[in-house]
Amino acid sequence: MAWLETFRGLLDKGDQDKKRVAEGLREAHRGFLERAARFELTAERAPSDSAESSLRRLATEHRATTALIESALAARSSSARGGAGKLVASEGINHWARIVEDLEVLQQGRNRILELARDLIDLDPELIDLFDVLTRRMNEHVTRLRGEIAEADPQALN
Repeated sequence: MAWLETFRGLLDKGDQDKKRVAEGLREAHRGFLERAARFELTAERAPSDSAESSLRRLATEHRATTALIESALAARSSSARGGAGKLVASEGINHWARIVEDLEVLQQGRNRILELARDLIDLDPELIDLFDVLTRRMNEHVTRLRGEIAEADPQALN
């Protein structure tokens, strides 16, 4: 009888782990969608065509990354369930301030991806490649947004 209870406990733990993995992947998915929407709003207010184009590319790439997460969810018999959560636009007084805010949000997202990677890879080692790609893309986007900040005029009134 004790072995049966132990076996049930292991099955329950496996189910709990699967739920944690799915919820973590859904959180990552929502984050990418929310940041993509945020970049699009910032792009709409950009003072130049080049800044707008760069931010739209960033948003498009961020949104495209969600397909990788959706594939990982599907492989685990789950789905993303809905889209982005709350849409929060940058509130900066000018383009420079808005993209600095976007960078801060992006860096927080990258930190959260790293936390999720640490937690979820322990539960599902097959996720290592996915989180490697997510982390690399986040790092690339941080670098590119820093470049946009360097080109923006912090004194411009726009």
